[in-house]
Parts: sequence; structure tokens; C-alpha cells
Amino acid sequence: MAQMRSVPGGGSSVVADQPPGLMRIVSVFKNTPMKTVFSCTVALDNFDPLRLYRNLAPGSPGFLQSLNPGPATGRYSIVALRTQDRFCLASGRLTRIAGQTRQMLDGDPFAVLAQIFEERRIPRTPETPYFPGGFFGYLGYDLAGWIEDLPRLAYRDIDLPVLCLDWVDVTATYDHISRQLTLASLDPQVDLGELLTQVRRALTQPESRPATQSRNSPVSMQPELSQHQFMDLVRRAKKYIAAGDIYQANLSCRFSGESSREGLELYAMLRRINPSPFACYLNFPGVEIISSSPERLVSLKEGIAETRPIAGTRPRGYTPPEDTALGQALLDLRRDVEVLASAGGIEPQFLAIAFHTHLLSGSNAFVKDCNMVSL
Repeated sequence: MAQMRSVPGGGSSVVADQPPGLMRIVSVFKNTPMKTVFSCTVALDNFDPLRLYRNLAPGSPGFLQSLNPGPATGRYSIVALRTQDRFCLASGRLTRIAGQTRQMLDGDPFAVLAQIFEERRIPRTPETPYFPGGFFGYLGYDLAGWIEDLPRLAYRDIDLPVLCLDWVDVTATYDHISRQLTLASLDPQVDLGELLTQVRRALTQPESRPATQSRNSPVSMQPELSQHQFMDLVRRAKKYIAAGDIYQANLSCRFSGESSREGLELYAMLRRINPSPFACYLNFPGVEIISSSPERLVSLKEGIAETRPIAGTRPRGYTPPEDTALGQALLDLRRDVEVLASAGGIEPQFLAIAFHTHLLSGSNAFVKDCNMVSL
């Protein structure tokens, strides 16, 4: 059982009845009346967010996993353990869902969300866990229509919310560098000692898997565009670039198919094939998002937005010398990028070449004085 005791500064600490050295005391400060964070941290050699999600929180919105983490990229894996309410933007209306209650929120969705973000802001101190709780979900590309006045030519054939954000108040965060697990809660009624026991049990017991028919059947995926159609789009994009109308185009092709495998099983297959620092499994009504990417599109910390795109990459070489030569070719591009990126407050920073499973890349950039809504 967890005990509470007061500490100087208007805060509190969570102390678990565990052997010395197993759990360290973590200060929990109540800086403002907005939120109080309760947390505990333990040393843990192995952590599998997929196993924890299956066995302990299969109804939660999902998890983020770092499969080949480093100090600067993908250091943490996070499991959302409990949701209080959900915000969805669909058919032009923002809705708050709490249990069986649905509330339509009038007004500009971004203005409404900005107010909600501020009301639920969790003040950070040096003792605040990396992710003590907060919003967890996805933003769709169609949100661009709310920001820029652009023609909408694409037919929306899959009717999904363009935004889904869950307010998560109980989390498990694993630091792959320090090999420590932090359990955090925004609810003082949550017994962190008991939760730790449940987490340990979930991480050691066999995964709870539903029966699946034809488990060994292949997943057949078919492209929505033929090769001829896609290559025609490439030629058109190159003409626009040559004419100066655009400087790049993000061309893609949807692949569709059916599978008897559950989403979590597909995620397990993906992480084996393509281990990357930014992988995730998200589960929302009508959609499961399964991803494993070397790219973190953007992060925001203390007012500084950082992007680590994989645009401008090269395939991995067959030998170490080939890898080195390809990496040097990327670094040779930095002078042009520095000239272009310095405009508008963007500060490029070139790091050592990052070698991913199938490709290599090597740059990122920062934008200062940023917040969640403006980002």
C-alpha cells in the first residue's frame, strides 16, 4: 500500500512499503490548483508496453514504444492506462465524450481546445514525470482544412474523426536509458503501490490473446493506384517543381486489404520487421493506428518545437564504407539547408548521421516561442 506524507513547499511524496532501494521517493508538488501529480519510480530491467497493454489496459487508447531508443530520440515508452474523457472532431463539430455522455462544444474547435488545454495544463517542475498524464491521441491530415483556406479535391471515403484526444490520468512511462519505470496519476484515489503490483504481474504473465482464425494466413494488400497512375503523378509533380509552383510534393498511395489478425498482432509483426524509435499502437472507435517510424515529425518542450524529418534520406549501404559515403552525401547538403531554414526563425542543427533499419538521415530544426495550438 502507498502512504502519503507532507513535504516542504506545499507538496507531497508517495512512499511505498517496499524493500529499500526498490522504489525511490518522488516529490509531488502542487504548484497551482490545476493539477496534482502523484508518481512513483522503480528500477526495471525489461519493459514491454505491448504485453502491459494486453494484460492490464486493453481498453485504453494505446501506447507509444521506442524500439531502438537513444538519449535524444525515442528515449521513452509510454502506456496510457486510464482515460477520463475524449474529444473528437467529426463532421465539423467538436464533441466531448465521458462514459455515456456526449456534449457538443460550440465555437471554433481550435479556440475551444486551446481553452481546454490551458484549463488542464499540468505545471512542470524538475520532479514532474516525463508524461504524468494529459492528452493522448491522433490528429488527421484533414485538419489542414481548418487552418488553411485550400481547395478540397480529395473524396473523403472513410468517415473517421479528424481528431481524437483522450484525457489520460494514469500512465506508465519507461526510461530506456536509466531503465526505470514511472507510474503516475492525476487522481489521488489511485493506489500506486497496488498499481505497481498489477503492472509487475502483467509484465510477467503470458499475453492474453483472443482466438484468431487462420493466424498464419498472409495479409494481402492491394494498391489503390496502379503503377502507371502513380508514375504519372510523379511526372506531374516534377513539372510543378521545375515551373517553380511548388518545391516538394508528398505523393502516397493507399494499400487496402483484409486480415483475420487482430491489430495488436499486426503491430507485433511490424515491430519485429522494422524496429524504430517512434512506434505506436492507438485504438479508437472505428480505427486502429499501427506505426513504426524512424521519424518524429515534431515535438514541443518548454516552448521549443523540434522536427526530425526523414525527408532527404538515403537507403542503407551494403557495407560500412557505403554507409559512410551515403552519409557524407547527406551532410554535403547542409549549406543549402542552412540558408533556407534560417529564414523565419528556424534553426537547423545537424547531428551525427542516424542509421535506421532501412535508411539513414541526419538533420533536424527548431522553432522557438511555440505552444500546442500554434504548433
